[in-house]
Amino acid sequence: MSNHLVSIVIPAYNEVGIGRVLSDLAAKVRVPFEVLIVCDSDMDITFSAIRERSKPLIPHILLVTSAGAGPRYAILSGIAASRGEYVVVMMADSSDDAATIDAMVAAADAGAD
Repeated sequence: MSNHLVSIVIPAYNEVGIGRVLSDLAAKVRVPFEVLIVCDSDMDITFSAIRERSKPLIPHILLVTSAGAGPRYAILSGIAASRGEYVVVMMADSSDDAATIDAMVAAADAGAD
């Protein structure tokens, strides 16, 4: 298993179901990771959904407000705030499988691009 920190950047906009993604990460990812959830505004209901239900699942959650509107700025803001050697971008709607992260990190550790 890798010792490298993986930054998981999740652009979000009013994602009340974000807890499902965080639960999947907590259950399926074994490498060290941090989660950066990026929204356009502090008023986004995603932030309150995380504060109410999801924070205990993953101790290293950083809530980031992006420098502009839309997913492009959210992803760039998340990458800029990340601390990991590797960065993975996931969508907040559970369309990405968290179980693939460990395999991707193992491949990167082995020299894959």
